[in-house]
Amino acid sequence: MNIRIRKASESDYKELQKLIEGITDLHINKYPMIYSKPKSKINNKESIKTIINDKLIFLCLAEVDGRIVGYIQASVRKVTKEPILVPREYIKLDSIFIQKPFRKIGIGKKLLQGLFSWSKKQRISSIELNVYDKSKEAIKMYEKYGFKIERYHMRKEIKRPTRASS
Repeated sequence: MNIRIRKASESDYKELQKLIEGITDLHINKYPMIYSKPKSKINNKESIKTIINDKLIFLCLAEVDGRIVGYIQASVRKVTKEPILVPREYIKLDSIFIQKPFRKIGIGKKLLQGLFSWSKKQRISSIELNVYDKSKEAIKMYEKYGFKIERYHMRKEIKRPTRASS
């Protein structure tokens, strides 16, 4: 099994779109109260082309024996001076997805290593991400590679009152 990580190119558009649909479906299935099926394709060819050509976005694909099976996308973010925030730059890991049959064979590690190298080239020393608590496999992987929990985002569903019938 030959695993290769490479930068995405414009010719990868259709395969990348399938992976984006894969992570979208994963979110819809796990969190139907937050995500819904889009009415049209989320990323069209032009938007993916823009992402690929943006120097502040890291977009790499994972191939196994020449077949694209995963991707990682991250971007440089800036916090400008605000009353209580320190101005800084950081990398936001926007998304990582590996097709189910190809998980737990080192692809996530290779994708993250590529991101770590890119972060150093950008001269940025921190990477941040958001992950849902039900994503146990992802959390385990992130912790394995040095990510620490910094904060919790909490949510409470409030039942809507029904109108009394007349």
